[in-house]
Amino acid sequence: QGVAQGGADVDALIRRIEAALWVPGDDADGWIQSAAARASAADLGASHPPFVEGAVPTTLRPRLVPSWVDRASFFECITAGAVHRRARGSPGGDARAAGPKARYSASTASTPMGRAKALLDAKAADLVRVGDRAASIAALRDAVDAALAGTKLIYIEVKGDDVDLAQAFQWLQEKSLFAGSILWNPAPGVDFSACDLVRNALVATALRLPLREQEAWYRAEWLDPLQRRLRDGGSPLAFDALLNAFLVAEDTRRERDGARIAVPRGAVAVVPRGAVASAKLATQLAADGTPVGARFVSATERDFGAMMESDAVPEKFKKGAGPGSPMWVYCRFRSYVEEVALGTAGVDPTSRRAKKPSKPRNFDITTSAPPPEEDDDDEDEDEDE
Repeated sequence: QGVAQGGADVDALIRRIEAALWVPGDDADGWIQSAAARASAADLGASHPPFVEGAVPTTLRPRLVPSWVDRASFFECITAGAVHRRARGSPGGDARAAGPKARYSASTASTPMGRAKALLDAKAADLVRVGDRAASIAALRDAVDAALAGTKLIYIEVKGDDVDLAQAFQWLQEKSLFAGSILWNPAPGVDFSACDLVRNALVATALRLPLREQEAWYRAEWLDPLQRRLRDGGSPLAFDALLNAFLVAEDTRRERDGARIAVPRGAVAVVPRGAVASAKLATQLAADGTPVGARFVSATERDFGAMMESDAVPEKFKKGAGPGSPMWVYCRFRSYVEEVALGTAGVDPTSRRAKKPSKPRNFDITTSAPPPEEDDDDEDEDEDE
């Protein structure tokens, strides 16, 4: 009777975990059974065939859907146990059937998601007391309680059609990033890299699109033309080096083209001055949307510069956020993108006042600064016409 009760407790715990990972029901059971059949046919060389990148198993109905590049490894990690038990169990899929542990495909095992799952599996195994089934179940149940009941999530619901979603996202990212960097946190997790921040800033401009179109935009504008073309599969280290090199090259380009470079107050770097550009060259560059003249400083870079000068910010933070750091590169790159966007939109980046547009805006980017003011002279000219 004790063994039967222990088996029932294990089943109940497994069902509770699975219900937190996907919506239980016939669709989920059918998907697991089908995956178990494929795994058995493959002689259990892996838990089951790898998922397709970016695809979501609709019949499984997962509770959470991660980012595009993490989906295949995430779905394999959360379903491997259920698929393995069904494949190893009796025809009815006895969850307590004995057998070797579930294994993961090489493509998943090599990812950060796969390595994290292997670590969690090892931690769960450490909770099992050999010869003491009741104590093992109790320890595992406590761990599940801590994960499901003790984890805090932030949920933000945007109400109203007049909210700029991209600007709201940028505000949340930048404020949480800057504030979190100067607060004491004994377990901060993985730090943002500059490419993470830049990617979020650019992808946020597509938030108004349906999810499927957002994903298509992400693949077409970021993943395929940029990230996947870098060494190491677009690792943060390689990508951050590219962004930093681009900014250095852009400063050199300004100097070479002869534009006078004067860094405004609040900038996070000192840029050498160049010679005065010819009027013809300056006009040609401006018409193409190429930044000329004094470098534009975005509100993000301005606020970051003020933080670096503040006595209230710890020196340890300042040392880690200097030139070349992820935050420094992000602020500089954001200023560049805003300058290009404002220039092609017919807005003077320095005064932020509207001017006669020389070229249609070729991409959308939301600035964290207030919107530009209309030029009174332009309004008068329009009325006269």
